[in-house]
Amino acid sequence: DIVDLAQFFSGLVLDRRDSFTDPKEGYYLASSAEMSGAFLHGTNTFLRTIHQFKLFHPLTPTTVFGTALEAGWVGNYKSSQPLALSELFYAGGGSSLRGFGYRLAGPLDPQGLPLGGQFKLVLNAVELRQKVWKSIHVSGFWDCGNVFKNIDLFDLENLRHTLGWGIRLTTPMGVLRVDQGFILKRHPGERPQRLY
Repeated sequence: DIVDLAQFFSGLVLDRRDSFTDPKEGYYLASSAEMSGAFLHGTNTFLRTIHQFKLFHPLTPTTVFGTALEAGWVGNYKSSQPLALSELFYAGGGSSLRGFGYRLAGPLDPQGLPLGGQFKLVLNAVELRQKVWKSIHVSGFWDCGNVFKNIDLFDLENLRHTLGWGIRLTTPMGVLRVDQGFILKRHPGERPQRLY
């Protein structure tokens, strides 16, 4: 089958961080909206919105507090066709819910493969970064969130939680990091931790 993609995309970004690669202070806001198909006559027809917020605040000259939130929704637009797997949201991995495998925090099929969902909420609730020597930092974090088949199934009690720690090395090219996350209240068959 031939897929004809016809999309309209708009976005807004406000970046007030003191550094793009190693922020210690400031905030970042991003919001986007996307329409595919509909009057654009593409094959895939859907609406999608994604919103992100990040905040960094120095607690001491060597300690930084960080938090981040990402929420997204995607749905059909005048169509009863199921959304393609590539258009759905996923969570889990080194940049979202650390402790879970890549895309393994949301709904899974009987073989353990990610199904994705139409609503995503991921909160990197707390990350404390402490400088220990020159460009080396250690961190502790708490992540929570999940992916839901649709927004009607969203429930705070179904958020997944991970705790972990990491090491950061600041270089002229950016920050190299290693994180180890541990899943709280594991489901049957889930690995207790992951290293990224």
